[in-house]
Amino acid sequence: MALEGASFINAYNRGSARKLAQKLPNPTDKLDEQPARLVAVSEGISAVITGEISRRGNDYSISAIALDAVSGNVIAQAQVNAANKDDVLRELAKLAAPIRKGLGDTMPESAQLEAVRGPLTAASLEAVHEYGIAMEQQSLGAGKKR
Repeated sequence: MALEGASFINAYNRGSARKLAQKLPNPTDKLDEQPARLVAVSEGISAVITGEISRRGNDYSISAIALDAVSGNVIAQAQVNAANKDDVLRELAKLAAPIRKGLGDTMPESAQLEAVRGPLTAASLEAVHEYGIAMEQQSLGAGKKR
């Protein structure tokens, strides 16, 4: 949501991307860097955003990298740290500003953060996880009445 706040950024549907990744010469269900770049190139998408989260004790390190889909060159990258699980959501939004800037956005980071606070608020990471699963199932057409 934080990335799509820029008028020139449109997120590609993950369900559609997964279906296309299953049709690659080396079919996969994962959308890690290589399959995501191949799908992006085939769909005329210029950049791919990858992310990683790691945990050490109670601390979390979260990173995001914007890559040129064709060359794989890094366009922008960002990393934040969270002191505990409860801080992950608060820190996560801060990843978007450097990525958006690298992609050409001129909106100040403070305005970006304020805009992100509205669409999704949750008390826990588990709630956001469940929301993500529901959105992915919806994009795949799960739960449609027949």
